[in-house]
Amino acid sequence: MQNKLISLCMITKDEEEMIGRCLKSVTGVVDEMIVVDTGSSDRTVEIAREMGAKVLTHTWTDDFSAARNRGLAEAAGRWILYLDADEELEQDHREKLRLLASHTEFDGFFLQVHNYVGNESQRATINPIMRLFPNQPYHRFEGAIHEQIAESICRHKENPRFHLTEVKIHHYGYQQEIVIRKEKVQRNIDLLQKALSEEPDHPFYHFNMGVEYLRTNQVAQALDSFLLTKRMIDVKTLSYAHLLYKYLIRCYFTMANWENAVAVSEEAITLYPDYTDLYHYLGITEMVRGQSHKASEALLKAMEIGPAPTTYHTEEGMGTFQTAFLLGKLEEERGNSNEAINWYSESVRHQTSLIAPLYRICKVMKIAGKETEIPSLIFERFQIDKADAVNKIAMILLHCRCITALRILLDTGKGKKIPDLEREQYLLYGALIQGDLASARRQLANGPLRKVSKGKNEWGELSKQLTWVEGNQDKVTGAVRAIFTQRNRKHPRSVTAEKKNYESQSSLVRLQILLESAYASGKVKSFQCLMQTWLEHQETLEQESRVASTNALIKGIVSVADQHLSHLGQQFTELGSAYLQQLRSKFPFEEGYDA
Repeated sequence: MQNKLISLCMITKDEEEMIGRCLKSVTGVVDEMIVVDTGSSDRTVEIAREMGAKVLTHTWTDDFSAARNRGLAEAAGRWILYLDADEELEQDHREKLRLLASHTEFDGFFLQVHNYVGNESQRATINPIMRLFPNQPYHRFEGAIHEQIAESICRHKENPRFHLTEVKIHHYGYQQEIVIRKEKVQRNIDLLQKALSEEPDHPFYHFNMGVEYLRTNQVAQALDSFLLTKRMIDVKTLSYAHLLYKYLIRCYFTMANWENAVAVSEEAITLYPDYTDLYHYLGITEMVRGQSHKASEALLKAMEIGPAPTTYHTEEGMGTFQTAFLLGKLEEERGNSNEAINWYSESVRHQTSLIAPLYRICKVMKIAGKETEIPSLIFERFQIDKADAVNKIAMILLHCRCITALRILLDTGKGKKIPDLEREQYLLYGALIQGDLASARRQLANGPLRKVSKGKNEWGELSKQLTWVEGNQDKVTGAVRAIFTQRNRKHPRSVTAEKKNYESQSSLVRLQILLESAYASGKVKSFQCLMQTWLEHQETLEQESRVASTNALIKGIVSVADQHLSHLGQQFTELGSAYLQQLRSKFPFEEGYDA
C-alpha cells in the first residue's frame, strides 16, 4: 500500500469546465488520482478518466465527509492531498509540495488556499487549510459540510505536529458567476440547517452559517450567528476565532455601527496583536468616523507589520497595496497632496498591475495645479518602458481629463512608442474635450485618421457630429441623432454579446465627449440640446442600458462641473481657490465608478 508517495483525492459533480485544469496542475506531482463522482451528468467522469484518474461513483447523501472518505478508503499513497475540481496547484510550487511529503516527522501540512471570491479580476482571500496529511485508516473527514480532517488526527495523536507552508492552491469556485450558476450558497445553507437540526450546539456550524449569510448580504442574520458562535467558544484556543472577530467587525461596519466595530477591533488586537487585517479594518472605520489621526495610526501599524503571518486568514494587500492605497486616500482627504501621491506610489510598488492609484495620482495633481508634472513623476517612480504600458498611462490621462499632461506624454520619447493612429486618436479626443474644435477638425482632416475617416465609419460619423456641435444648434439631427438610435437598434442573432456591449459603450463615450466638447467650446445651444435629448432618451431604455447610460451622463456632467470650477479657481483669491480645490476633490471620477 505504501509504495506510492502522494494520492490525490477529490469529489466531483458536473465539473467538466474545471476538472481538466485541476488534474493537469498535479500531474507528475501525485502518484495517483482518485475522483469520487457523486452524480455528474456532463463529461466530468470522461475527462477524469482520460487524464488517468481512477473514478469511483458515490450516491450523494448530503454529506461531504462521506464522499471524501470513500476516496480515502481507496488511496494507496503514504500521503493524501485533497483538492476540489475548481482548484489548482500553483505551478511554481509543484516541487515544494513533493518535498513536503518527505518530512514524515509532521502529521499534516497547511497549504495557502487563495479564494477568488468575486469576479475574476478581484483580489483573493487567503486561508491556511490542512490539505496534505498521512494516509491512515483512522484519518477520516468529519462534518456533513465544511468537513474537517484535523479533529480525527488530533484524536489519535496526543501532540500532533502540523506545519504551515507557503505552497499555494488557487480556488475559483466562489467567483460570482460560478456561485450563482451552481446555487452554492443555498446548497450550503440547506446543509448547514440540516446539520444544526442534528447538532444545534455545534459552534462551527453556526460560524459557517454566518459566513453564508454574510456572503448573501444578510448582515443582521450573519451578526446573530457570529455572536452566538462567540458565546459558545473559547476565543483563546479555537483556530478560527481570529476570523470570527474579523467577520464581526465587517458586520458592524456594514451596519454603520462604528462604535462596536472599533470596540471589537480593539478587543481582537489584544488577542492577535500581529494580525494585520485588524489594524486595516480599524483604520477604515476610524476614517469613516472622521478620526483621521487614529485612522493613520492604525493603517501605519498595518504597514509596519506587513502581510499577516501565514497562521491567519487574510486578504491580498493587507499591510501592502490595499493599506497603502487607503493611506493615500486619507492624506488626500486631509489635503496633503504630496503625502497622498507618495502612498499611492507605494501601493503601485507593491502591486504593479494596479490602476486605481494611478487615477488618484492624476486627480490629485490636476486639482493641485500640477498637471504638467504628471508624466515626469510617473516615469520617475515607475518602470514604464513598453508601448502597452505607456498606452495605459495615456488612456488614464484621457479618462482623468488631464489633456495637457497627455500632450506632454505623447511628445516624449516613450510617448512616441504608441502607434501613430492611437496617438492621433488621443490628440483628437483631447482637442474635443478642451473645446478646441479647429484642432479637432485638423486631426480628422490630416494624418493617419484621414485614411480611415472616409465613408460610413466611426471617424466619418464623428466628422459629421463635430459639424453639428460647431453649428451650435438647438435640435439634434443627423449623425448625432444616429448615436441614440444606434443604442436602441436590434441586432441580428449572429451578433455576439461582446460586440453589442462594445457598440453600446462606444456610443456612450462618444456622447460624453460631444457633451464636454460643446460646453468647453462655448456652444451653449448644442450643450443644452444634447443634455435634453440624452435625458429624454433615458426613458426609452431597459434597466441595464439605462444604468450604463446614466453613469456615462453623470461622468460627462462631473467633467463639465470640474472644468467650470477650475476656470473659477483662476479668478479667485488663494483662499477661494483652495476652497474650490477641496470641492473638486469631492467629485466622483473615473476610478470611483469602476473601483
